[in-house]
Amino acid sequence: MNGAVSFALMSRRWLLTLVAVLASRGARAEERTTGDRLVQLAPVAAGGTFYLVLELGLKDAVSPDHCRWCATNRFDLAVRNALVWKPENVPLANKLSNLTGYLGNPLLATGLLIGSTADDPSAGQWFDDTIPVLQAGIVTGVINQTVKIIFARKRPYAALGGVSTRAKNDEDTSFFSGHTALAFAMVTSSGTVAHLRGYSTETALWIGGGALAVATGYFRIAADAHYATDVITGALVGGAIGFAVPLLFHKDYLEETATPSTTRTVPTTQPVVFSIGGSF
Repeated sequence: MNGAVSFALMSRRWLLTLVAVLASRGARAEERTTGDRLVQLAPVAAGGTFYLVLELGLKDAVSPDHCRWCATNRFDLAVRNALVWKPENVPLANKLSNLTGYLGNPLLATGLLIGSTADDPSAGQWFDDTIPVLQAGIVTGVINQTVKIIFARKRPYAALGGVSTRAKNDEDTSFFSGHTALAFAMVTSSGTVAHLRGYSTETALWIGGGALAVATGYFRIAADAHYATDVITGALVGGAIGFAVPLLFHKDYLEETATPSTTRTVPTTQPVVFSIGGSF
């Protein structure tokens, strides 16, 4: 219990630091330098380090040793019974959720953004397009881990005698779904960046990423790892963060550097003259 409280407090301080770094977005399009980009990269590097420390050294210390949210409800139970796969197929559903949530969606999000400027490649622009997506993923992950430890909800397979797909110290971390939250953070952040840039890949990002995100949520229920309310909450939290990071911390820069071929409005101070001619 003390470990969980300490972790929650540490995560809160870390999150405040992360927001402060993000808020230093500062540089306008023509002023952004390598140093500015390193500042934007800092939350990603810090978040990666944070997770490595958590997974390799603190997992047992901070994971709840018993559930504080142990009971289910009729809605979650009904959805679980309708969607959970047969016991022999549960491990497959778990693997598929890993592929769609942790591999497919991030690769689609960053890959299509990079591919959007393949005809005029620029490492700096690729960095500027993908860093909001990575930041959204990091923020989502930190919030997710903190909430999981605070609520300590028992996973459905552990509560209802299903097939185990997680380590023993991960049985009371059901709320909310991290796979689903990350998947929705990826699609909304990359789609928002593409929209601000005016990229033609925007539609593909929304449709493809959305399909992968929904599939991820479905597979988490099919794998008996999460209830429907875990998945729905994950989608809402991840989606909100995915919208917020580009719009709050990167909007000015992304709009200022939108490619000329995709400019949404063309202001002009010259009168428009129409001429009609013909011969009779």
